[in-house]
Amino acid sequence: MIINSNSWHVKLHDRFYDRHSRPHSLCAYFWKMVWACFACAVVAGGTLFGLTVAGASVLEHFFVLSTPVLLSLGFVLGLVAIALIIALSMGLALGAMNLHAWYDARIEEKEWERIKAEREGKEIKENIVIQYIKARKSKMCPVIHFEDKTNS
Repeated sequence: MIINSNSWHVKLHDRFYDRHSRPHSLCAYFWKMVWACFACAVVAGGTLFGLTVAGASVLEHFFVLSTPVLLSLGFVLGLVAIALIIALSMGLALGAMNLHAWYDARIEEKEWERIKAEREGKEIKENIVIQYIKARKSKMCPVIHFEDKTNS
């Protein structure tokens, strides 16, 4: 029997199990797919139930006590709550990624400024804490000189 590797059940198998553990027997493959479909059904049913219960409990606080309204609106309210949670987490993740990219660009810009200052022979302002850590690591503390600098 020939099975297309782009079929939905092969993709489901690869999602649940390792791609390299595909059975060469139809019986073993069939039962693996039965368990994968069962697991998907349990997750979908649990999600549906959880959304309905979460939404219904919110609606009970607003004194909506009719069962048909509670179940239908509860599910919709649960979906909205999950959508808001997903949107918020995606927004936070994108914000963190943008902050990281901005920080990397800032560090790179400072490094280029330092390299440019070295090439032009300008004095480089060094961080005293970083210099101390470097000196402790090399076990040789440099001599320091104090100069009065006036802004002219």
